[in-house]
Amino acid sequence: MGGGSRQNGCARATGIRRQGVPEGNTEAEVMDWAVEGLRQCTELGRAKGVMIVLQNHNELLKTVDQVLYIRNKIASDWLGINLDIGSLRAGDPYEEIAKLAPYAYTWQIKEIIYRNGKEEKPDLPRLMEIIQKSGYRGYIPIETLAGDPRVQVPRFLAEVRSAVEGL
Repeated sequence: MGGGSRQNGCARATGIRRQGVPEGNTEAEVMDWAVEGLRQCTELGRAKGVMIVLQNHNELLKTVDQVLYIRNKIASDWLGINLDIGSLRAGDPYEEIAKLAPYAYTWQIKEIIYRNGKEEKPDLPRLMEIIQKSGYRGYIPIETLAGDPRVQVPRFLAEVRSAVEGL
């Protein structure tokens, strides 16, 4: 990552990747580091014509409020969200998804979501309605997490297609 970060000019985030809040720091401090680094990347992205997307991934960004904190601190059309539906694990997943949907520049549609920390299959027709109401125009990436992808991906893709066709 070192060479790449020097070449593209973006800030290098250290100590927070895949760890959440490092020991000895507060969440507020780490969130502000993330805001500052993303602000620099977003400005560079704007200058270079590259959209920057932030993925909620149940590490540092575990809640809708955390994602929106960062997104609202950087009010730029050059920063969007890669909305990972499987990483929203508190509360009603559809309410959380709907709150983030207007900021989604891409999606991570998974075959598992969480309601109050408990696993369940997503209601794909309901999810597709949320996506449609948000005005999203683009591809809908899918992700399977278990089993043989040669079997799981076609199966899940068929389920997603069926939900889209039902709109």
